[in-house]
Amino acid sequence: MFVIVLLVVFSVCIATGGGSVEVTFTSSPHPSIIAEGDTAVFYCSSDHPTVLITWLLNNISASTLNFTSLGVIANGGGTTSSSLTIPGLVDPFNDTEVQCVAFGFGIGDFSPSSVTLKVQGVPAPVDNLTLSYDSCCYTFSWIAPFTLPGFPILNYNISITNNGMIIDQTNVSMTQSTYCPPETGTHTISIAAVNEVGEGKINYHEFVVEETEIRETKPMDRYIDFYQNQIISVKLDGNEKLSAKLKNCIIELIELKSTDDSNTIFNSSNITDDGLVTFNISDQSAADKFHNVTTQITLDSGLVVHSNSSNPLSLSFFDVSGYEVLSKVSTNVSFQCTFLNGSKAAGCCIFMEEMKTGKNYSLDITRLTRENITATGHVEDFVESGSYDVVIYDINFDGNQASNPAYSTTIVVASSTPTPTAGSSPPVITSPTSMLPASPTSTTGEASNDNGGVIAIVIGSIFGIIFFGIILIVLVAFVCWKHKTHSKEFEISKRASQDVSNVEPKNTVNYVDVEQPGSNAPANPPPLEISKTVYSTILPANNQAQHDEEYSRLNHTSIQESSQGPSDYSTLEGQQDQTGSMLYDTVTDRPIQ
Repeated sequence: MFVIVLLVVFSVCIATGGGSVEVTFTSSPHPSIIAEGDTAVFYCSSDHPTVLITWLLNNISASTLNFTSLGVIANGGGTTSSSLTIPGLVDPFNDTEVQCVAFGFGIGDFSPSSVTLKVQGVPAPVDNLTLSYDSCCYTFSWIAPFTLPGFPILNYNISITNNGMIIDQTNVSMTQSTYCPPETGTHTISIAAVNEVGEGKINYHEFVVEETEIRETKPMDRYIDFYQNQIISVKLDGNEKLSAKLKNCIIELIELKSTDDSNTIFNSSNITDDGLVTFNISDQSAADKFHNVTTQITLDSGLVVHSNSSNPLSLSFFDVSGYEVLSKVSTNVSFQCTFLNGSKAAGCCIFMEEMKTGKNYSLDITRLTRENITATGHVEDFVESGSYDVVIYDINFDGNQASNPAYSTTIVVASSTPTPTAGSSPPVITSPTSMLPASPTSTTGEASNDNGGVIAIVIGSIFGIIFFGIILIVLVAFVCWKHKTHSKEFEISKRASQDVSNVEPKNTVNYVDVEQPGSNAPANPPPLEISKTVYSTILPANNQAQHDEEYSRLNHTSIQESSQGPSDYSTLEGQQDQTGSMLYDTVTDRPIQ
C-alpha cells in the first residue's frame, strides 16, 4: 500500500532558445520516513521531451548492483518520467540521501534538492535501568530509547522471572514500574520498548529477594473473654528486614498453623508495627488442648514470611494456667491450681499414681467463685511414700473433667515431714510461670524444688567445713603452746640437774625427804636420786615465804641465798651446804633427767 503525498515540488525553469524545462520531484510517503519493512517511492519527471531522468543514492547511481541486489528498483530510467522504489531496511537505507538528476542534450544536467530517507526500526534498549527497594516492593526506572518522529514508544513490555520461571508480566506506558515480589529467590527483570515497528531490544537486570524469617513467636498474654473465647497475644521477633516489613508493608494475614492438625489454623490481621499480634479464638475450636503452632505472615503482594518449623510454639488452651505442689509428705499432700482470668472452670482434678506399685489417689479442687483465680486442696487419705506421676485436668463449668491433661509432673512423697533447716521453709513445686506452658509434660516445678535442695546441701557443707576448720586451728594452737611449755620445763630441769651433779654427800648430814618429810626419815641419805630433789608442786611466787618457813621447821635449818638465787633451799643442818639442795621454781611434777 502506498500513500502518495506530495513532498516536494521543485520547478526549474530554464530559458533555452524559444522555451522552458520543468522538473517535478515527489516522494511517498511524505515526509520520507518509513518503518522498517515498509517501502518508499520517489517520482521525478520533466515536461521537456529531450530531458532524461536518472537516480543517485548517496551520490552513487541507484542502478548499480549494490542497490539493486537489496531491492532497489528504478522504473523508466532514461525517460522523461521515472520512479525509484526503496525497501524499508534500516541497514543500509536509513539516513540515505535520494537525488533525481535531469539531463538534456544541449541543455546540460541539473537536479532539484535531494531528499533524505529515514527508516525507523524497533526501539533500542532502554537506558540507565535502576532499582530501588522500600522493604515491601521494588521500583524500576529507566530512560526511553531514541525514536524518529511519527514513531512514538507505545508501551514497555516487562517480564520478571524467578530462577528461570516467569512469575509476572505487564506493560506500562511510563518509564517506571513497581514490583512487589510474592516469593524469594534470584529474580530477573526484562524491559523492552515497543513502537509501531514492534518490540525493541530487551534490557535485563538481576536482583535477589532475600529470605525474611520470624525467628521467634513469644507468648505475651492469654485470657478468656465474656463469650469464653481465648484471647491470645504473641510477639513476633525477627531480623531488621522483618521489622521493616511490619512497619511499611500491608499485612494481609497472620496465621498460627498447628503442626499436629493441618486443619487447625488460627487467623488474625490485628498486628501492630512492633509485631504484637492478637488472636480471638473460639472456645469450640481450641478448648482443653495443646497446639504446637508455626507462624506465617502473608503480605498483600503474596510474599509469605515463615517461622522456623523445627521450633514450634506450644499454645495451651486450658483453663488451668498453673499449679503449685504445697506439701509432699504422707500426712499432707496438697496442691494449688491457678486459673485464667475470665475462666468459668469449676475447678481442677489431680490424679496421682505411684510409679512402681500403681497405687493411685485423686483430688478434686473446687473454686469458690469465678473471681477466685486460685483454689487449694489436699488428698484426704494417708498417701504412701514413693515417686508419683501427677496429671492435672480442667473441671469445666458444667462439672465435667477435660479429657486431656493441662499439666503433667512427678513428685516424691516423703513418709514424714523432714526437719527444716534453720531459716528455710518447706519446698514448693510450682508450675511454669509463663502464661503459655511449654508442654503438657513439663516438670519445671519439680526441677525447681530439686535445685533448692542442692543449694541447701552446698550451703550446709560450706558451714561444716568452716566449723571443722576452726576446731583444727584451736587444736594446733593448743599443741604448739603445750610444746613450748614442755621445752621451758625441760630447760629448767636441765639446769637443776647441773646444779647438783657435782655435790658429794656427807655422813654427818641428816637427810630429810623433801616430798614426804617425817620422823622416820633415815639418818643417812640414800644415794642421791635426782627425782627426790624436785619440788613437785607448782606454786605461785608470792607463796615463797610460807614454804620457806615450812621447810625450815621440818629440817631445823636456816634458809640462805646461794649463788643460784633465792630459790635454793639448803637441807643440811647447821651449815650452808649444797648437798640435797633443791631448786625452787614453777615446775611440774617431773623428775630432773
